[in-house]
Amino acid sequence: LAVSEPGRYVGRIASAGASQLTFHAEVFGCNVGRVTELAKSVRAAGMRAGVALAPATPADVALALLEAGEVDLVLCMTVEPGFGGQAMLPHVLEKVATLRKHFPRADIQVDGGVNAETVRAAAHAGANIVVAGSALFAPKLAGAPRDAEALSTAVGALLGPLRDAGLVVVAQ
Repeated sequence: LAVSEPGRYVGRIASAGASQLTFHAEVFGCNVGRVTELAKSVRAAGMRAGVALAPATPADVALALLEAGEVDLVLCMTVEPGFGGQAMLPHVLEKVATLRKHFPRADIQVDGGVNAETVRAAAHAGANIVVAGSALFAPKLAGAPRDAEALSTAVGALLGPLRDAGLVVVAQ
């Protein structure tokens, strides 16, 4: 949820049937206490709580939250939030690797620039959840699928490297 006041939407999102809400730590100045307050509110509403980190935000913010058991998921933005079609920022994968090293069972997600070429690096760094938007749904981008068959092929291209690496793949 990329908004300036994510707490205002917790009840409505829960009422709509969401099982998880992820919000950006930066809207709270990466203040762990304030992030924790919202995470508790999200959980009290019956959802899993996730925290998103912009590329420049250090892993320390998420490490503290995971250590305290306050969040269920960390989303590492691998592009600058705001628009699709950007190239993945590979230095963010170091943050993913740091989180995975300290929390081998945590849900660590990446979003931004994920495609058939970058998904393997994301998985090897430790991401167990990937978001591939433009690679699948942006028809103006070169090579993006244009129909259901092409979409199926694109999804297979993303999942193939993960299966080849021996990683479990669940598509929802």
